[in-house]
Amino acid sequence: MKKSILLLLTLLTIFLPFAQAQSGDSWSIRLNKKVLLQTPIESAEPVIFLSKKEMLQGKGMITIMYQTKAPEDNWNRTFTLNDEGEKTAKRFEMNKQSGSVSFRVSDLKKAAVSNKALFLYTISLPNDPAMAATVRVRRFLLCKIQWKA
Repeated sequence: MKKSILLLLTLLTIFLPFAQAQSGDSWSIRLNKKVLLQTPIESAEPVIFLSKKEMLQGKGMITIMYQTKAPEDNWNRTFTLNDEGEKTAKRFEMNKQSGSVSFRVSDLKKAAVSNKALFLYTISLPNDPAMAATVRVRRFLLCKIQWKA
């Protein structure tokens, strides 16, 4: 019984900082300089509606700004844009946990034409492959992107 309690306390002290770090993070998504979405989010599944016309014209940039509350050294953050079938349409990597990534609106043209929703996820992993193998990866949904006429 004492060993079980000791093991539980040990696991909590190891994994609690990882759970808290995700909850204290903040982020925003911008189209050019217009804020489309930012934390805190009220809904369970945040949705961004983008104009097909703007996507087909291909003008502008989408910027994801992510700030980690308690950044770890030698960790990186990855963002993926997945379609409804979980196929990765676009992948962005930062060599740190906090910062920003940008991509052209024209990169979403194929999804806009097909009228399929996209899902923007993020994960954070250590740079060291041996340490990364021991970390449970949990991707976090930032938002769903849908199209309007």
